[in-house]
Amino acid sequence: MWRKSTIKVSPCDICASNDAAVRAKHWRAKGRSFSPWELLEACKKVIGSYDRRAAPGETPDAYADVFLPLYNVVHPYDIIFVKQVLFGYCRYRRLVDLVVKRMYSVKSDVVSPEDMLLYKVLAYLAIIRLDELGWREFKLAEIVYAPDPTSRYIPPPTSVIPFNLSVSNYTHPTQEEPEPFVYKAKPAPDWDRGRTLEVKRISAVFKLNRKLLKEKYSDPRYQPFRLRTLERPTNLETIREEVEAKLAAENEYIVTKRLPPLKMPEIEVKLTAATVLREHSRFQKQIASDKQKIENLELELRDSSHLKIYEEELRVQDEIERALDIEFKRATVNASDQAARDAKKKHLCMNWAAASIVKEEKEKTHQEFESLLKNIHFANRFRHHLIKEEAKEVKVVKNKMWNANKEKVREMNAESEDRLAIHALENAREFQCKQELVRQLHFLEKESCYRIPKFDIYSTGNHGCLDEMSIAQLREALFQAKEWGKQEEERKRQDVRAMQEKRQKLLIDTSRVVTRMRQISRAQYLTKKMHEKDKEVKLDMQYLHEDMQHHRYAQQSHT
Repeated sequence: MWRKSTIKVSPCDICASNDAAVRAKHWRAKGRSFSPWELLEACKKVIGSYDRRAAPGETPDAYADVFLPLYNVVHPYDIIFVKQVLFGYCRYRRLVDLVVKRMYSVKSDVVSPEDMLLYKVLAYLAIIRLDELGWREFKLAEIVYAPDPTSRYIPPPTSVIPFNLSVSNYTHPTQEEPEPFVYKAKPAPDWDRGRTLEVKRISAVFKLNRKLLKEKYSDPRYQPFRLRTLERPTNLETIREEVEAKLAAENEYIVTKRLPPLKMPEIEVKLTAATVLREHSRFQKQIASDKQKIENLELELRDSSHLKIYEEELRVQDEIERALDIEFKRATVNASDQAARDAKKKHLCMNWAAASIVKEEKEKTHQEFESLLKNIHFANRFRHHLIKEEAKEVKVVKNKMWNANKEKVREMNAESEDRLAIHALENAREFQCKQELVRQLHFLEKESCYRIPKFDIYSTGNHGCLDEMSIAQLREALFQAKEWGKQEEERKRQDVRAMQEKRQKLLIDTSRVVTRMRQISRAQYLTKKMHEKDKEVKLDMQYLHEDMQHHRYAQQSHT
């Protein structure tokens, strides 16, 4: 199927991605978009592959981002169009499938099942996107009713049969498409050819005026400037002080007065046993964590000088041992090298000696094996002769045993016939006895119908059951069972009462501990609030001092 496909994609994922990248690069280099027919083919292939390969929960956009390069859809406009068609098909799938199925049911002899995806795309474009595409771009009649290039089948022309309707005066407005807007570029600005003659004259006048002013003020007759106002007596300092005092009074920082904190309600809340136990458990965990912190602090405050000295001694000792170990290994390696050479020579000599011994043993073994084969052959022949003789003897013994068993069978048959005759006679006698007993029982039953039975509470029913009891015994057993049940109930009540008292005592002790911890937490909270209040007061004083300094600096700068 891979070789028959129109788009050659390698079955390997890595090769497929490489092929897709190469094709995408090739089509980007061309830089052209698809024709309408190529877009329809791409939409058909993407929809078909999405129906077959899409994972559960995979969105159409994510699937299109992965598989569009495989179909050489690289132009931005083409990518957007194919994504929109795929998303619209998934959204209006029921509508599109209904239209296509109805068309196939009506025109099954005209349309081909292979073009179902193409008709799905065309149905979506005709129903949902026709107002966006327009008749000029859509060209539905030319695509559907175009002549077949193979000339196998030419659809008949459509004959229009008008309905029998009344003539209306209403004329349907025709919608004309607006002409495309033509962008006109502005002309390029003129090139700057320098300053004009008028600008040059004005700049020359400005230069002359600046030169005259410079010569005038460089004359010592006009320097320095003298202000008569500085020589007059003034009370400017007094007025400045009054104004600054007035501004300081107006801008004086007013410390905000806070309202006193709300008093905590002194109403004692009645808590359940579970609440008290939970709070007690939380306090116990807090106490345990505080103990652990204190122990860790004590461990961290110890002097570590002895530990450092001990570690330094261990480090020196380790270095000495490491040096001795290195020397020992070096001497061992040298000795082992010489020992290996000696062992190699010794091993070669031993191998040569062992090889000669093995060769001699091999020859001896070969001779023994040949003699053993001859003995085995002779023994097999002798055993074969013995087996033949034993078979003849076994045959004679089997005949004797068969004759003996035949005689035994005859005797056993005769004995069994005698036993059967005796057993039949005994059965006949037993049957006669049973008939006589049945007659007697029937007679007794007839006589017992006229007797009035007497009820005895101390006698049993004699039904042959285990643990059969009389009425009196049953009454006594029932009374004892009731007494035992009362005693058991009283014992359970005492156990429950003792457990409740124990639990109440434990709950009271726990509530006392919780009350004490609450008092401690309340004292810690008030102390913390007092410190925070003092800190806030100090911060307010600091902020006031800074504001006063800032205000003073501002007045000085203003002055």
